[in-house]
Amino acid sequence: MEGETSPHRSCDGAGRNLAHLRDRASQFFESLSVMELAHESDRHLWISDWLRVADDYRVLAESARETRSAQIAGEAWLCSLTALEVVRSLSSPGDVESADLADEVGSGLRGLETEAGLPIERVKIDCFDQGALAGFFLPALRRGSAAPAVICVSDDDATLGSMMSRLLPASLCGTMSLLLVDSGNSTVHRSFKPEHRLQFWLDYLEARPDVDPRRIGIYGEGAGAAHASPPCALGSQDRRRRV
Repeated sequence: MEGETSPHRSCDGAGRNLAHLRDRASQFFESLSVMELAHESDRHLWISDWLRVADDYRVLAESARETRSAQIAGEAWLCSLTALEVVRSLSSPGDVESADLADEVGSGLRGLETEAGLPIERVKIDCFDQGALAGFFLPALRRGSAAPAVICVSDDDATLGSMMSRLLPASLCGTMSLLLVDSGNSTVHRSFKPEHRLQFWLDYLEARPDVDPRRIGIYGEGAGAAHASPPCALGSQDRRRRV
């Protein structure tokens, strides 16, 4: 790898903060071309480098646990997850280096929850004879009043860990709550319309005393972006105000 294509030439392993690492990841992808990604040997080197960055931050997070610094541990775990998200984006199904990626992401999420003290609530909603919806609720860190919330819907092909690694930094700002829909663990029947699923999630949020029912937004990734767009059927069927 030459020059700017190596993540270590800019972030030096676990030496910089989350904002710097995310900016570096963005620059890394902007510098790549389709032809470069087609070179398997270079792609494997990039994967190896970003896995090393993820491991550096994991070690930093674990050492912060020994000094009882939850803030440092939280940022280090988020940096590790960010590096793993770069690996996921670079990887192909047959890559040996990324075979255990799901386990590493899971370890990072557990670290955030147990060592950094990030509250992650498992949510399950019974949809009568249609099955059950599953998700994760991350309450706003600044308590004392009802906070705005965002329902985050991913593409069915994306993993929940992948979405969480990208959206968790928004939660750590402390001003809003996130509800991440876990499509992989939901058991609702396929005939159950997306707008009806969203109405269940809206009802759940409005029943929480720590959520401001006047400020609930919807965020979608990939195919899930259709749920957040104006043509979505939810907009015409549910007149509750959203921002």
